[in-house]
Amino acid sequence: MVKNNLTFFRNYFKIPRKYKLSWCVIVVYNDERKMRLGVNLVGSGKIIDVAKGEFARLDSDHSSDTYMAFNAVRKSRGDFFEYHASNGSVLTLPKTFVDDVFYKKIYSEELMNDPLKIKEEY
Repeated sequence: MVKNNLTFFRNYFKIPRKYKLSWCVIVVYNDERKMRLGVNLVGSGKIIDVAKGEFARLDSDHSSDTYMAFNAVRKSRGDFFEYHASNGSVLTLPKTFVDDVFYKKIYSEELMNDPLKIKEEY
């Protein structure tokens, strides 16, 4: 199981310690407004879009999507985390969200023994 914390992202993406990490809520504007979980590399102008599992720049166009990121405070609520963004938005995700996204991207004996296994804990 993938740890749902900022240390996981630092290690997975090999982010140097000189960058402070913080949770953020990404607001994506394209045809409609969507909110996603992000990790902010404070002061760099870059974020990690957790759902996509990739870096994004806040100051550029992303194939007609416009990104804005708001610092967020994470609060535990039962089986969910609530991310309270500085713009007043609240994003609620299951505690398994990071594991659900990154489960098959990380080596494990379980996957090696049965690489076609689909995780059934959604």
